[in-house]
Amino acid sequence: MRLPLGLAAAVIALSASSDAGAVSAHFWLSTSAVATPGPSNADVGATLGVTTRLYVWGRPTAGRQFEAVSLNVVATGPEVDFVDGSFLFYNQIDGSTDRFEYVVDSTTTPTLGSEYNAFELGLGGVTDGLYGLNGFNLTATAPRGPGPVCASGEIGCVVAGDGQPAWLIASFEAAAIDAGSADLHLQIGDRGVVERITAVGDYDLLGTVDQPDHATWTAGYGAVGLHAADGNLDGVVDAADYTVWRDHIGGVSQLLGVAATTVRFGEDLGGLDEPAHNALTDRDLNLPGDDADATFTIAAPALSVPEPATALMAAVALMPLIRKRGACPTEIFSWR
Repeated sequence: MRLPLGLAAAVIALSASSDAGAVSAHFWLSTSAVATPGPSNADVGATLGVTTRLYVWGRPTAGRQFEAVSLNVVATGPEVDFVDGSFLFYNQIDGSTDRFEYVVDSTTTPTLGSEYNAFELGLGGVTDGLYGLNGFNLTATAPRGPGPVCASGEIGCVVAGDGQPAWLIASFEAAAIDAGSADLHLQIGDRGVVERITAVGDYDLLGTVDQPDHATWTAGYGAVGLHAADGNLDGVVDAADYTVWRDHIGGVSQLLGVAATTVRFGEDLGGLDEPAHNALTDRDLNLPGDDADATFTIAAPALSVPEPATALMAAVALMPLIRKRGACPTEIFSWR
């Protein structure tokens, strides 16, 4: 389907303003829930027995919204156990509106579980996997997904260190159950990743260009930087953006086929771009050249010198008295 000229120009302009990763959706792992530098990899130094919560950050392709997100996390070694009951999909936009109609995590029924528990991993021969951290819609009136910019008051959306918006998608706990090193990789899950192109002038990001978008423009007038009401993408909300809205009243967002989305994971290392996974054909796998999204380096606890037992300490304390009594003259013992 050919895009309207104005819509195509806006998408191209927004893509050009971002890095090369803007042509793909992007997900990465972090140990922080409040800030992120942008696509990156997490290095976790852990001690045996310690549990670490990792956070999944993401952003859609420039100019798009997520309509569905399905992700896996897999470990390359048995040293890491994904802790059942800890898997969370962050679905609230502002406390009253959800991102997706349905999610699958540890709070839903049926609950999401990992592939193996710590006991099974300890037997050897297997590695853990978390399959199907999902958020998706089934009806046309479903809530809006993340993207293309942070809405006013949106929970879990920040401007990352690279200057582009990023959304807190999900989190999970990983337990260090054996000394050694293990990598974690993100994957596209069984439901794929689906996006829609937002309509030019759709300032409230709800899928249609209508009167409520004017209210969003009014409230944001004068704002500088990334803003939903910056219709001409010049970095400021002004009168020109009113004209953009007026000229596109009646426009609707465009739902894309699954194959139209590609996904990249983590940071580009060694001067090479992370491979682009097609959301339709590259599910439940990692393509060659896909670097680890997190690395666990697990140290065994240091051996400490055990404290002497109480009875032993008491015996040592009595030794001088025993020696002294043994040296007493015979007449003293006779008197006693």
